Amino acid sequence: IGINAPTIGAIASSTGDSLVGDAGNNTLSNMNSGTAYGDIAFRGGAGNDVINLHNSSYRNIDGGAGNDILNFFSTPGDTLDFVSMRGAEALSGIEQIIMRGTNQTLTLGLDDIFRLLQESSNGTLILSANGDTGNRLLIENNG
Repeated sequence: IGINAPTIGAIASSTGDSLVGDAGNNTLSNMNSGTAYGDIAFRGGAGNDVINLHNSSYRNIDGGAGNDILNFFSTPGDTLDFVSMRGAEALSGIEQIIMRGTNQTLTLGLDDIFRLLQESSNGTLILSANGDTGNRLLIENNG
């Protein structure tokens, strides 16, 4: 999902997997046959990558170079909290975060936002709720 046409895909097959893209446009997902695996490390490559996160359990997310999108799919009421996962290794190299469920919460710190802007391939960071209802963006002063 997203504007990037994938050239390869990597799908988690167990908890704790590491999904790694290549220099092309990759789609990486922690959902496999209806199971959303947790504690996944996502590493996009140099292309324009799409990372599909189907729960709030991840080890780290790195889009790599290119214009990279993080889609947050989850059950209603789930929270994706990057503040509690401190450090640049928790989230890096992402230019767009899209909440694709309902009643989701995305929590970012000011330092996360500034770091993502500095790392951005195109100098932007887009945060959107894709028109779904009840989604919230929380920004904390964690600098």
